[in-house]
Amino acid sequence: MHRRPAQDEVDSRISTLLDEIAEARGKLDFVLESSRDQRQRFQENHARLKNILLVIHQNSDVDFSELRRRRSRPSSRIDRLTAREIQVLRLIAQGLSTKQIAEALKISFKTAVSHRSHILVKMKCHESATLVRVAMQAGLVA
Repeated sequence: MHRRPAQDEVDSRISTLLDEIAEARGKLDFVLESSRDQRQRFQENHARLKNILLVIHQNSDVDFSELRRRRSRPSSRIDRLTAREIQVLRLIAQGLSTKQIAEALKISFKTAVSHRSHILVKMKCHESATLVRVAMQAGLVA
């Protein structure tokens, strides 16, 4: 039986697609395995750190409850901010970029950058993720 060239082309495309699917599956399996290994290492490290902290806590004269209380008072840090900086902090906590903040508040990009850097300094933070946590603790965002 003689096949048509169109059928040969379809068969070839199907074969190519099946090969690509098999290759993608192999890559996905590799990523999933790597992810599983990383999760396992993270859990092991977390458990080790937890044990270390427990030993430190048990063998220390430091009152950790007072340290926790001092650390968890975001409102006192928020009080250092101006009204405009609080507006910017709310927008940061909502996930807006500096450019989006500038557009939302109708200020220049440089001014938005300046507000962001002032907030980081006043709040004694080094990254936006920490600002988001502090804003949530202070009730500025849901």
